[in-house]
Amino acid sequence: MSDSADSTLKAQFVKVKDKLNSKFLSNYLRYDYRSSSIHTFVIPFSLSIHSIGTGERQAPVQAIEINDVRKYTQFDGKELTGEVIFLPQIFREQSVAQR
Repeated sequence: MSDSADSTLKAQFVKVKDKLNSKFLSNYLRYDYRSSSIHTFVIPFSLSIHSIGTGERQAPVQAIEINDVRKYTQFDGKELTGEVIFLPQIFREQSVAQR
């Protein structure tokens, strides 16, 4: 996660990261980009959280999206340097019940 990623997005990512198949992704990158000399990849990740409630408790939909590419380029306090491959965006949508 980039340094400037939304805190809600970071918390949600922690919940789902073990479900992501990182070995598959690693193998895909090695195969699909085998002729590339670039070894830094950025995967844009968007999360849309829909609040579900009944009657007066129904909350409006919240959406968290990162659209500014500069927000992807700082990790551990350092800007990415050199050549970078930006992969297609991953989008996750989730509904959350309101109490």
